[in-house]
Amino acid sequence: MSTRPNENEECKRGNAVGVHSKLKANEPYYHYAQEADRITDEIMRSDAIDGAFRLSSIHAVTSPITRVQRPGAEDMDVQSKEDEKKGPWKSGKRDCGEGCKRPNRENIDFPNTHVSRITINLSTAKMSLTWNNPRNLLLPTRTYKISAGAGRCCNDCDDETVNNTVDTLCTPRGKFIVHSKAAVLNSWAKNPIYFGGRDIAIHSGPLPDYPASHGCIRTEEEGSAIVHDNSLYSAKYAANPALGLEERRTQVIVKGNWKSSHCYLQGKKGELPVLRKEICELKSKGGGSESLENSPRVIQTGG
Repeated sequence: MSTRPNENEECKRGNAVGVHSKLKANEPYYHYAQEADRITDEIMRSDAIDGAFRLSSIHAVTSPITRVQRPGAEDMDVQSKEDEKKGPWKSGKRDCGEGCKRPNRENIDFPNTHVSRITINLSTAKMSLTWNNPRNLLLPTRTYKISAGAGRCCNDCDDETVNNTVDTLCTPRGKFIVHSKAAVLNSWAKNPIYFGGRDIAIHSGPLPDYPASHGCIRTEEEGSAIVHDNSLYSAKYAANPALGLEERRTQVIVKGNWKSSHCYLQGKKGELPVLRKEICELKSKGGGSESLENSPRVIQTGG
């Protein structure tokens, strides 16, 4: 037990057991107890106010964690004031093949912000994008013109069985997942992203007012760059029920009714499409069928 000079007997006993009884008014040292209580109240009140402020501030700028962090996922970029002035895209250039450089169209919050769904409407010949955009960035939502597969003469690419068959030169209809990307497909077909199991791609290219590709989906160059740079395809974004992770890879939906005035006799590189009506009506009447039937089978890989 420690003692202090001028300590009364009651305080000495309190120190011995580690407790003190509350002093009464007019008792020795009462004014010290009053001052101690006042300071303690002020400290506790200040801490409570500061704590409430800190807690409210945290709630104001954060959101609750609702999913498990994906192993190996990139950290989210922090959008600075300079980023906001520049727009939603990261700076720099992207290599689009054969010496081509183009503006970067990867958004500043990628991969957290990304294209979650690409919808191809064959009826309207348009491509639209759906974004997973947790930070509400100002990202493009306009539609882009497309040109789908013209088909091999005289395949009916509107038939579900036909358009999902290899070598028909049709664009397959259905729901798919983006599985890979490349810098370039050829000198004019840039920014390809591949989906489905037939190496069908979305890429840039000429856009006549009818389906003219060899099965791929041609679109405007800016639109092809945006879907190329902002689509998720890596296996680490695939669904994993064991870890509670949902599918995050970009989905491609091809829908609508197909109709084309042109078709390809063989689908060879550099071949121009011909008028479907002239060729197919001739074939239906029994003329010209030999040349069509003897056309070599070419596995479609794009265009």
